[in-house]
Amino acid sequence: MHCLYEDAGSHSTKIAEGTNSDATPLYGKWEDYDNGVLPELDACGGHYGYTPESTDTEVYHHHMQDSPPFAFGCYGPNDDGSLVTVEQCRAIYDDCDGDLETLTTYE
Repeated sequence: MHCLYEDAGSHSTKIAEGTNSDATPLYGKWEDYDNGVLPELDACGGHYGYTPESTDTEVYHHHMQDSPPFAFGCYGPNDDGSLVTVEQCRAIYDDCDGDLETLTTYE
C-alpha cells in the first residue's frame, strides 16, 4: 500500500474518499512523517485529527495501515461521535466471530 502515498512532509496526503454517507477520507499511514508519528487508530482504522484539508478543525478520518484492515475496517465514528472498539466493529459483521484464520499471500 506504500505506493499510494509519499513518505515525506507532515500529515500524509489524501488517497481516497470512503463510500459511506459521510464520505470519510482515507490518508496515507502518517500523522506526521517528519517526526515519525503514526496515528492512534480505532478498530475501523480512523481517528479524530487535523488533516491537510482541515487545518483548523479536527475531523474523523482513516489512515492506511501496515496490517489488517489496511484501510477501512468499518465506518466510524459511532453515532455518539466516539471511536469504534474491536467488539463494536466485530458486531457489525455476522461472520466475525473472533476466530483467527491464517491466509497465505504471494508476491
